[in-house]
Amino acid sequence: MTDREGFTYEFPEMSPTERLKELIPYIAEKLKDDPAFGRVKLAKIIYFADMESFRLHRRPVTGSAWFRDNFGPLPKSFLQTLDALKAAGNITECERDYFGRTQKRIEVLSEPTFGLLTNKELDIVDRVIERFADWNASQLSHQSHGIAWRLSEGERYIPYEYSLYSDEPLTDEELKHAQFLARKYRDCDFA
Repeated sequence: MTDREGFTYEFPEMSPTERLKELIPYIAEKLKDDPAFGRVKLAKIIYFADMESFRLHRRPVTGSAWFRDNFGPLPKSFLQTLDALKAAGNITECERDYFGRTQKRIEVLSEPTFGLLTNKELDIVDRVIERFADWNASQLSHQSHGIAWRLSEGERYIPYEYSLYSDEPLTDEELKHAQFLARKYRDCDFA
């Protein structure tokens, strides 16, 4: 789905829901020993993997539209996909207390299977899992409120192109180069 300004919100041709059905058990199995792993951490891992893949290859892992929720990005069919996986007997979800908060922990009941996800995509997911291995849901939620989430304020979904912006401040060298380019091209008409 692309809006009138040319932003891409979803890749329906990628079968996002089916990809989520493959990815959720994969991530849950990878993080089964992580005490901080629950539904929130799962959603954020998928978000960061989708955006990282889009930045690198202009193609996300799932292709899902990312709903701009107050608590951070959430894949459009996330809850329905969890329900479908539970109904099929692939996962179970249990609630437990985690430092005074309710954690919805996902456990895999059957071996994850793949038909859509590639090794290249799973490698990106693995790197994201490794990057955020020691993070809890609150930390990941805060991190997911980066520039892409902020720029989409007032919108229902987050465009994938917003992932191309960086949350990192410019270095002095980058700032000097930008100022040089601004001076060099200030009188140019690019229309």
